[in-house]
Parts: sequence; structure tokens; C-alpha cells
Amino acid sequence: MGRAQADGETLGAPRSENQPRGDRVRAAQIRVALHGSIVLSIGLLCGVPYGQAITASWGADAVRAWHTAHLGLVVGGVWMLASAGVLSFLELGPRLRTALVLLLVVSGYGFSLALVVAASSGVRGLEPVGPIVNWVAFVGNTIAAAAALGSLGIIMVGCARGIAVASGDDGRSR
Repeated sequence: MGRAQADGETLGAPRSENQPRGDRVRAAQIRVALHGSIVLSIGLLCGVPYGQAITASWGADAVRAWHTAHLGLVVGGVWMLASAGVLSFLELGPRLRTALVLLLVVSGYGFSLALVVAASSGVRGLEPVGPIVNWVAFVGNTIAAAAALGSLGIIMVGCARGIAVASGDDGRSR
């Protein structure tokens, strides 16, 4: 029986905000690392059709699309893993930390959807026109890009607050 079951919790159930900050931060790091690993795996798997597009002469557009999916999702997965690693250094309250985790996950899976749909269907998803699959790719790209920018903004806020706390300029009385 796992720890969560032994404690009377159901597996996967969110823990109370009354738990120590370190536990909440660690849980957030693990969530981001898990989803980052999944996005990285999707990106690595996109290397299979990318290689086939090159060797089977699928054409320049297919090579470009699968290269973009492969490289973009590998970079996105690594970005999520790097973000998980620095989460404990950021001075974020529970709401901003939760928002950061959510935005990173939405960005990772949004790009996963958009890039795989675009590459597998021959669309680009860069503008809201054409067939429904192009719209799916476009909406995925748009939501993912906004989430990525939002997550980056929260990371910058957490860094700025962390610098202020570390240097004693945070306005807290000593």
C-alpha cells in the first residue's frame, strides 16, 4: 500500500494547502517534470516520421513539418524539465505556483497537439483559415504560445521576488 493510501487519501487527490511549502513545491516540480517527460517523449517519437520523411522522399514540406514537430517538442519538453528544476528557487505563492504548473502543462500539450496535427495532415496552423485540421493546429499553437509566454512571465516574477528576498529588499521587517 502506497503512502497516499496509507494516509487515507485517494491516489492523485490534491493535498491540502496546509501541508508544508516544501512539499507543495516538490509536488509541483514532480508534476511539471512528469508532463515535461511526456512532451519530450512525444518529440522524440516525432523523430521517426521525420527520418522517414527524409529517407522516403516525402517532400520538403513534410520534412520541414516533422522536423519542426520533432525539434519543437524536444525543446518544449526540456524547457518543462528545466522549469521543474528551478521551481524551488522561485518566490511564488500557491496561486502563482499553480498557475505556472498549469501554463507549462497547457503549453506542452498544446504544442504537442498542434505540431503533430500539422505535420501529419500537411497543414501549418499559422493562421485561422482553411480546413478544420488547420484550425485545430492554429488554436493549439495560439493557446500554447500564450501559455508559454504566461509561464515565462511568472518565472520572471518568481525570480525577481527571489532576488529581493535573498538580498533583503523584500520589504519584510527583520
